[in-house]
Amino acid sequence: MLEKSPKYRRQLSVKQIGLLKLVYKFRFVSTDLLAEAESRDRSTVYECLYVLEKQGFVAKRYDKTYRLAGKPASYFLTPQAIGLLRKYDDLSEKSLRNMYKRIRI
Repeated sequence: MLEKSPKYRRQLSVKQIGLLKLVYKFRFVSTDLLAEAESRDRSTVYECLYVLEKQGFVAKRYDKTYRLAGKPASYFLTPQAIGLLRKYDDLSEKSLRNMYKRIRI
């Protein structure tokens, strides 16, 4: 099935950028970890991650065996998100560059 991508997307909100910074901080996260760190409901965090995943800023690592083992899906930043986070001065350029190198391999 073909998915149409919209011609125009709104800019990321402050909450979405904050969520990306938290994913940067923890490197690999689950919805439970982000919900605890932001003091929000898990379903709200899941919806935000779903939107970011559809836009290509976050990727998800999940396997069918995770469900049997009771493990949550883990989320991590994509190169597109790392490029976006480089605009912010409060993040280390060196660590962002190293993350980008590891993802591209």
